Amino acid sequence: MPQWKDPFDIFDGRQLNDKNQQDFFRNVAQFFKGKQGTNSDLEQIVTNLLAKKTESASKKEQESFASMVHLLGESSKEVFRQINETLGHVGLERFNLLQFLYYMDYEESRKNSVWKRRMHRFLPELPSEAAIQLFDGLYLSQLAYAPSCEEIFDRLQTFRGGLFSLRNCTVEARVNEPAHFVVVRNLNPVTSMKDALLQHLDFPAGQSFRRRYAWSWIAGPLQYVRNPQQVEVMVVIRGSKEVFDFLTDGMLLATNYQGGKAHDGILRSAQWLERIYHADLKQFWSASKRQLGRKKMKLWFIGHSLGGGAAALAAMNFHSNTSYATWVDAEAIGYGTPSLVSPQLSYKYQDIVTSVVNDADVVPRTSGAALAKTWRKIICYNWTDAALEDYDHLVEVLREDQGIMKHFFGHQKGQAWLKDSSTNLRKWLETWFDDNVAPWLEKLPPQDDEGNEEEVELIPPGECIHLYRDGVTWQGNYVNCSYFGKDLEVVRHFVDDHLIPPGYYQALLGLVRNRKNNVSWTFRDDLMEIDY
Repeated sequence: MPQWKDPFDIFDGRQLNDKNQQDFFRNVAQFFKGKQGTNSDLEQIVTNLLAKKTESASKKEQESFASMVHLLGESSKEVFRQINETLGHVGLERFNLLQFLYYMDYEESRKNSVWKRRMHRFLPELPSEAAIQLFDGLYLSQLAYAPSCEEIFDRLQTFRGGLFSLRNCTVEARVNEPAHFVVVRNLNPVTSMKDALLQHLDFPAGQSFRRRYAWSWIAGPLQYVRNPQQVEVMVVIRGSKEVFDFLTDGMLLATNYQGGKAHDGILRSAQWLERIYHADLKQFWSASKRQLGRKKMKLWFIGHSLGGGAAALAAMNFHSNTSYATWVDAEAIGYGTPSLVSPQLSYKYQDIVTSVVNDADVVPRTSGAALAKTWRKIICYNWTDAALEDYDHLVEVLREDQGIMKHFFGHQKGQAWLKDSSTNLRKWLETWFDDNVAPWLEKLPPQDDEGNEEEVELIPPGECIHLYRDGVTWQGNYVNCSYFGKDLEVVRHFVDDHLIPPGYYQALLGLVRNRKNNVSWTFRDDLMEIDY
């Protein structure tokens, strides 16, 4: 693997100034370009942007920038070390864009809608009522991406008829300290609001369903009417948005945790949340129990992506700590939660953690082992036959398009030229593939060589719900979380599937509309209004 120059070495304890700010960003740009010492357009753009920023920056902003650089410097070396240790052995220098694109075509042809239906045929189905409940957590997860706490406060005034009150908020993240907000469900909701919620959820009065489907804070008055004396608190954690979030994501190595393994960076985020809130939460519960009795506090951790991972591990921390057992009942729900715990831990916490995965979402499948396995599949894939098929198809299109040949050569001469030149070019391509591609492929192990399989070390936590396209509409099933820990689905929508508005929201909406046979059905709250 290349040895990169550390961008933070330029400071070396010196006072921050405009010159080494510019050097810092140049080195960062060079790092991501994968080479050093070139005067690239990217470097010039970064330099220009920085110059404009520093011209208008206040002293406070300069100090803030210096603090950010200091924190980045402390964490970057560890992140890069872990990335190199995790992926340094899989031949990243062999990246070939054509090979990657042709492998994507192969993967999409193999893992098509027929394959998806077969994989889920005998698995329990997600009810439409559960999908409606899942939307509330998704809405709050999207709200965590808001640019300011003021906007979060304003949106909560109308969400679910003002059912929740904001108690704490930060939209700034640091390494292993994710942005998040805390809400408390208001007590004694008015009758009109209860009726509206009951009607919206389509539940008969007084009816509920199994625990695995019924989350009391989401179901609102259904559970609250029976149990009006329980305090409910939600900690909603933002996913990856700022550079510090991506540094946390970059800590790919597994560390020891509760007799198993857990994602190092996300575990640190969860431990930080527990550390800063456990005393305040207990104080809040103690102050409330005089009025509400001695019932436990219901504590929900909710989030998307990195936030979903931190939510899961935070709930696991609270649940496993016996000092919390008398006063808090913690659970978690995450959307696009990464592979972050070993299988035995995932199964252990099925009763308190729910992970929702949208179709080919890349993040829940991205463990170090899955990345290495998928990369080997890509570099072992023989793409030359598919490339030659595309070439033959191109020649056929040109042959049938008489206008092109006639315009340049005349009809007869053009056909003759196309036949001769296309044949010669195909022979040249075959020779080039034989000389440059085949020798490398022959040196690699076969894709199905069991001796080269990576052990599945990390998978998404708890009970997993998979939303997927079935070729006609959207479906949802409960699946074993190990389904997502084996390799990536390298398809064109694997990034869009991870996002909330084009991914998870569309999946839940499509599923409910299909189950209700109503193409105009909508959720009570409009998530698309908060598309950040």
